[in-house]
Amino acid sequence: MLNEINDEVLVENAQRGDKSAIDELLRRYSGLVKRNARCFYLVGGEPEDLIQEGMCGLYFAITDFNFKHNNSFKSFASLCVKRRIITAVKHSTRQKSLPLNNYTSIFDEEGEENLHIPNEKSPEEIVISIERKEEILKKIKKVLSKMEYQIFLQYMNGKSYAEISENTQKSFKSIDNALQRSKQKVAKVINEE
Repeated sequence: MLNEINDEVLVENAQRGDKSAIDELLRRYSGLVKRNARCFYLVGGEPEDLIQEGMCGLYFAITDFNFKHNNSFKSFASLCVKRRIITAVKHSTRQKSLPLNNYTSIFDEEGEENLHIPNEKSPEEIVISIERKEEILKKIKKVLSKMEYQIFLQYMNGKSYAEISENTQKSFKSIDNALQRSKQKVAKVINEE
């Protein structure tokens, strides 16, 4: 039934808080996001990262669309998606992003500390490596707020903005803001190492 409703009506419903309208628009325009993402390369990232950035751009298009400008939602959404992807690509090429683009995860898939060390290391190297990972994890926990840490942990474990939003009951914008702050704080921790 939702697939028969035109975009502008869905946007209007979405802006009033109708989650099914948001989901339908995200589903409907996911192909547009994927097509735009294929045109770019993200230094230190995966193609899925660009798709996720594009989906954020699409979400912001839904929330920010202004009916007074007489533009079609499709053209506005396309512009927002493309801008978001281009911004992500620009950020990935900046030198200040290098620590984040070249990270090694200290978490396993369940979000627990990943302390698996290959057996070819000496016992001294294993102890030092475990202590270093524990030290970095403690520093990260110390510099991030509880919400930032929770969101950052989920993001590092491959959760999409939509999944994080559902798990935390926070808006996409809140998730994005928390991640941007977290990345900056974590980069400082890594640079101090």
